[in-house]
Amino acid sequence: MASTTIHIQLETGKSGLTLELYPDGSDTAANSPADTVLEETNRLGLYTATVTEALEGIYYAKVMHSSSLRATGWVKMYDDTGTYHVIDDYLWASSAAATPIVPTPSPAGFTTGYLYAYDELGAVEEGVTITLWCVAVPSGSGLALDSAKRTGTTDAAGYVEFTNLVRGATYCYRRGAGDAVKVVAPDAASFELTNVLGAG
Repeated sequence: MASTTIHIQLETGKSGLTLELYPDGSDTAANSPADTVLEETNRLGLYTATVTEALEGIYYAKVMHSSSLRATGWVKMYDDTGTYHVIDDYLWASSAAATPIVPTPSPAGFTTGYLYAYDELGAVEEGVTITLWCVAVPSGSGLALDSAKRTGTTDAAGYVEFTNLVRGATYCYRRGAGDAVKVVAPDAASFELTNVLGAG
């Protein structure tokens, strides 16, 4: 049994939410009682639930507010301490591409930032260009960082990552020609980049 993190995107500002998980093909919830769903402090619109049951496989996810349905989707889970995302696309959730991706490790003092791109229909999107660049150095001394832009392209699972980000430094990034989003690289081995909007 592990504490597994489930992420789902919803309209910001919601409270009193719970998550129910139903194994594919079953009408009986696998997590009972339902797990509390809370919005992230800074990543507004991204909600998190922690599942402690030993669950593995494909699940139909329901987010409820009392007896009212607020969101649904599919999630492929493993009985581990990983983080898994509820998506609309059952075919992708059930595919080999949904196997959890382990971010490439960065050296000590650095971190790896990553995200997944989705198209307008809610399916993962390959070939999306993400551009990232440093805009502020961390506090301290001894670093002369480059503000040159880096680009990455999402793979077949919609995944893209940026290794060797300096912990404590501030980065901007954008999807295609969309508006830039700013994030401070945390003191962690890897982290999910904050949600970003853009076409292409």
